[in-house]
Amino acid sequence: MSSAPGGALSSPGGALAAPPPAEPERPAEAAPREPWVGTLELTKGAQPMIAGRIMSREDAERWLGPDWRALRGQRVRVLAVLRDHVCEPHAQCLRGGRIPLIEQVASVDLCSAAGPAGRPERVDCTPSPAQIARCKAECGSLGDSCDHQGAGDRGALRRCGCARVTCEQGCEEGGEPSFACR
Repeated sequence: MSSAPGGALSSPGGALAAPPPAEPERPAEAAPREPWVGTLELTKGAQPMIAGRIMSREDAERWLGPDWRALRGQRVRVLAVLRDHVCEPHAQCLRGGRIPLIEQVASVDLCSAAGPAGRPERVDCTPSPAQIARCKAECGSLGDSCDHQGAGDRGALRRCGCARVTCEQGCEEGGEPSFACR
């Protein structure tokens, strides 16, 4: 779903829908919105997740419609505030004591590579330099962890190096870390 002229939204089928309600004005000190590109997936708790960041179900429904779960596996571009929630010391968290979140969503667009070419409601979803940098940092962290676990095993270290290179290439192409040797 993307913005159409006049503020209406077009759905993936091309039908016009009413624009989502206006968001309240953000305070001047609020974090800036950034583009975030990735594949729409679901967490175990059925929360929408895009390139490792969790978005609220309400935002998914607001921007992608009530059948947003049917878009699972498609690439999307989100314009939102990216924030890492820091967990309490004994809380269960996704990764290393933090939960990566997508908040204050301003738009969600389907990527042109997600379906048939030439559809006007789909957009180019090249990852931003900041997203590529975050992705490569995640690959580095995964690689360091892999190296530590494989210490002393030359075969394991070779596989870790291969996975790190593959992960960094994936960051350049799609902005999503995929730590696997291919």
